[in-house]
Amino acid sequence: MMLDQRKDRRPRVSVLLPCYNAAPYLAAALHSLLAQTFDDFELIVIDDGSTDDTPAIIASFTDPRLRCYHHANRGLAATLNRGLELVGGDYIARMDADDVSAPERFARQVAYLDTHPECGMVGTWARIIEGERLTSRCLRPPPEDALIKFDLLFYNPLVHSSMMIRREVFDRVGPYATVEQRQPQDYELWSRIMPHYRLANLPELLHDYREVPTSISRSRKRDLTTQLEMLNRANLAWAADRAADDAAVTALAQLARGHRPPVMPSIRELTVLMQAVVARLRGSDEAVNARLAELAMQRLENARFLHYTYCYGNGPGRLLRLFDTVFRKPGRIREGL
Repeated sequence: MMLDQRKDRRPRVSVLLPCYNAAPYLAAALHSLLAQTFDDFELIVIDDGSTDDTPAIIASFTDPRLRCYHHANRGLAATLNRGLELVGGDYIARMDADDVSAPERFARQVAYLDTHPECGMVGTWARIIEGERLTSRCLRPPPEDALIKFDLLFYNPLVHSSMMIRREVFDRVGPYATVEQRQPQDYELWSRIMPHYRLANLPELLHDYREVPTSISRSRKRDLTTQLEMLNRANLAWAADRAADDAAVTALAQLARGHRPPVMPSIRELTVLMQAVVARLRGSDEAVNARLAELAMQRLENARFLHYTYCYGNGPGRLLRLFDTVFRKPGRIREGL
């Protein structure tokens, strides 16, 4: 379909690309988006108060799908929220100004969302670029809903700039959080989406994620320990159907971050909590269920080691853990996972 034939109707996809002092890599990012094999999209570029050549680079592109906006510096979350007010597509694709997307990325994601109406958002695997150099490292988050959600209980496994999200998701859960107490903004958003929709990742390297200190999403180094622990507690509470201030929920969230809880539940109490989490996330795919149980066991084993260390000291803790591992009844913790 020609572009001029659809200029009066809404595009299928709206692409949100915020940028701040992105001159070194912005042109490559824009070229990769405008070269997508799926071309029914609008590209919303928002300049967040850049002081370099970013505005001139944006102005050099004449593709009618590109719409550019400028405002004084607000930060990433507030800039994304302005973009959400401007979108017209059913699907919203994210992109950072220093990243690159493969030509097939949008086509693959649109096809997946079209055929999986229960899925709220889909990401991709990503190659990692360090400065100008494409490395051999990759980000390969799990494709399956249950495994993504299990990981989200403890950390953010998703590549934000690779995500495509249904617009209705934002209508239901709200926009990105802008207050300091609800950061990081992407992990916090995923935590609100998780209870309502299935999640997915395409197991394909369709995105290049650049690690540079001046990126808009990586420019502010902050201690987010308190915020991350709060998200861990909220996510565990949802998965186990418990209160966020439950002693076992709080302890497991703190142990996952290597911290000593003020109240130390027994290993049995932590096991019961993990059994409830696994029961909540289990599905019909037995291979996925087996992997889910394995991940739960790994988390419990790590919690067990820290539990003994904090209760008895590093040396005695190691000995007690070894004794327990060798002589405990086989399957005691695995039972129910």
